[in-house]
Amino acid sequence: MGMFVEAATTFPVLFFTVAAIVVAGFWLLVAMGAADVRCFDEDVDADSLGLGGVPVAVSLSVLTALAWAGSLGAVLLLEAVVSMRSLRALTSLVIFLVVPVIGWCGTRLLVGPLRRRFPQPMTEPRFCHRAR
Repeated sequence: MGMFVEAATTFPVLFFTVAAIVVAGFWLLVAMGAADVRCFDEDVDADSLGLGGVPVAVSLSVLTALAWAGSLGAVLLLEAVVSMRSLRALTSLVIFLVVPVIGWCGTRLLVGPLRRRFPQPMTEPRFCHRAR
């Protein structure tokens, strides 16, 4: 358990851990009714990234989860294999750069089947601040 916590709180996994905490907080607000799942849909053009058809919060949550799990798994796997400090720093940088790309590809695959579950909204989302 100690190795898991240490890996989750060191570079490069720390960035994805913080993002996962923010995502969990957002979904807690959605569950309590303080936020709406479609709050960010008009702010981000997810179609241009291949992640359209579902709320932006859903696609970014999936991306964050895949990136966090992928980086944590890669760090734990490589920690047993790579012993030199300089090589470990290089592999951490590679993980930091490559895992989000792999997570994006995985998110594109997972978002496809979810598109049927999220019809386009008829009205504006509740609980979204909009300057008028």
